[in-house]
Amino acid sequence: MLTLRGNSPATIDEKGRLKLPSIFRSALEKTLKNKDKNKNIDSIDFYLTSFDLGKSLVLFPLVIWEQHEKVLVNLPFMHPSKRKMIHSLSFHGSEVTPDNQGRLVIPQKLREQAKLVGEISILGMIDHLALWNTTSYQELSSQDPVTPEDLMTLSSLGAK
Repeated sequence: MLTLRGNSPATIDEKGRLKLPSIFRSALEKTLKNKDKNKNIDSIDFYLTSFDLGKSLVLFPLVIWEQHEKVLVNLPFMHPSKRKMIHSLSFHGSEVTPDNQGRLVIPQKLREQAKLVGEISILGMIDHLALWNTTSYQELSSQDPVTPEDLMTLSSLGAK
């Protein structure tokens, strides 16, 4: 099972290229090599999108993203929430493939929306990565911290 956890700084260069930190790169390679011995980071396709209208980006290995798509596709075709979500994910979305040095090119439109320039923070989100402008994330987490109510809600959903 893929497990991406923790926080690591990374840099997006002037051409919009991101080299994933080794902690995340090795977790991705290790998990995917269990399925295919020839997999390394430059042979993994990814889906890059945003769940928050471009404030941050999320990066999924394509094989994981396709599992989430299967859930969406099974929802009622004309449901307005489904259509709104798919529109947003597609508008902000892009398949990305690492170059031969393992770098991902983040599309300019997405970099600008999320203010991803220079040093950024990459958060492990278990099955995907979140890419944040470090200052934006610090502001968000101070304005909207995890509360006891959040913990109670998670507990009611089955978290222990």
